[in-house]
Amino acid sequence: MDLKTKVNFAISLALVALAGMGWLSLRESQNLTEADRWVSHTRDVLETSESFRSNLSEAGIARRVFLQGDSKQIDVLNAAAKASLADLNALRSLTSDNQEQQKRLDRLEPLVRARLAVLEKSIAAHGPRANDEPLQNDLTNQSTAVLAQIAQQTREFQNVERELLRRRSNEAEDGARRTSRDEEILSLFGFCFIAIATAGLNRELSRRKQTEQAITAQKSLLQSILNTCNDAIVVADSTGTLILRNPAALRMHTDRVDRVGEEVPSKLGFYRSDETTLFPYQDLPLCRALKGDHVDNVEICLRPPSEPEVRWALASSRPLISDTKILGAVVFYRDITERKELENKLASYTEELKCSNVELQKAQIALEQLASADELTGLHNRRGFLTLAAQSIKLAHRSQKSFALVFADLDGLKKINDTLGHGEGDLAIVDAAYVLSDSFRASDVVGRLGGDEFAILMIDADEESARIVKKRLADKVNRLNADGDRPYPLSLSIGMLICNPGETAPLEDLLGRVDALMYEEKKRKGANRDGLHTDEPLARSRG
Repeated sequence: MDLKTKVNFAISLALVALAGMGWLSLRESQNLTEADRWVSHTRDVLETSESFRSNLSEAGIARRVFLQGDSKQIDVLNAAAKASLADLNALRSLTSDNQEQQKRLDRLEPLVRARLAVLEKSIAAHGPRANDEPLQNDLTNQSTAVLAQIAQQTREFQNVERELLRRRSNEAEDGARRTSRDEEILSLFGFCFIAIATAGLNRELSRRKQTEQAITAQKSLLQSILNTCNDAIVVADSTGTLILRNPAALRMHTDRVDRVGEEVPSKLGFYRSDETTLFPYQDLPLCRALKGDHVDNVEICLRPPSEPEVRWALASSRPLISDTKILGAVVFYRDITERKELENKLASYTEELKCSNVELQKAQIALEQLASADELTGLHNRRGFLTLAAQSIKLAHRSQKSFALVFADLDGLKKINDTLGHGEGDLAIVDAAYVLSDSFRASDVVGRLGGDEFAILMIDADEESARIVKKRLADKVNRLNADGDRPYPLSLSIGMLICNPGETAPLEDLLGRVDALMYEEKKRKGANRDGLHTDEPLARSRG
């Protein structure tokens, strides 16, 4: 056999011998521990029995002092009695594995309760007949007799436990001697094992030297690789101390730090993407890797206090783990300054395009509003009214609510234009538009269809609400005529059509029907009548 085989064989024999002796020593130690436990247990039983005797005696003393006139001894007696019973129960629990002791406790318990009963009877008898000495003497005799029996039973109980204590103490001492002997033998085998291991170690030392030489060569190769790497590489041990930086890392960090700490972000100028918020220490990729996290592509703004130039890096980190234990961490920084500048330019161009699109959208909305608004009154023009009214009617159909269509015509506009001019006629149209928009709800659609004709669509309207609106409109016209200084009264002819939720006729047809109702009202008013009439009946659609 070669040297290595011999060493391995000797080590194996030593290990087997050590394992055997270790097992024997462990077994003896367990036996010794068990023996010590039983010794301690027996001492606990004896201490509890002594406490029991003491508490029972304290109860008798408290009764005697109470009879002498100290009323506070009642509490002492009650506490001592309660403690005596508690000690008795504790003795039962501690000797549950000893049937003979349990039988002694069975004989002792009624004596204890009898003793306590006599004490309580003596205390009770002292109140109404404080001078009844014969009774107290009799109770004292009873207590003494019971106490004698208790003392006898307690002595027997304690004698048994003392004998157990003696026997178990001897067994514990024998076990201790055996354990000491086994430890001596184990030490001898340990010495032999050390001698054998030393011989093998000398052999391994030469091999380790060869291994170290190989590791040195590998380190040299690794250092050469790190020196040629463009990415910055930083390595820290498990305590956060920096143990390796490649030349790229030294160029990136002009202010060097020795370990990962709370001052790193401010000292090295690590900022978030907004370039103003310092990177939190605990969120640094290297710190997270030291906690076991795998971090990829974290964008960091590098703005060291000593350098005016702002640079950007993409950081990734990994923990260095061996057998589930974190030995350290490594972080890689890739310079993305040029890419970031391109991204910023692209973002600027994108923002400019967005602003241009927003301006175009605003212009389109303005054009749409101009296309659907009446220039003179500001109300919806015919196109805008027809579009919004159609949408409101669809909403009424879905919600199963009735709606009202109103047609209004400004009376005498041609006469105003012929006698006072078209400028005054435009003012009359504007006043009529103001009265109409002020009389209806904001949710109603009010529009000028052209010339002196107006149309209104009321959502969720019935005959009663239509009458209220028509009355409000008449009141506003009257107030306007009363307060104005125009040379003519403002007069409107109104036609109203109440439509059920199931109305399916096109909007143009409904406008034609309500227009006919308006002309009927205009005929009833006559050419020489002014104002707005509210007592005309309302028409209801049959749809």
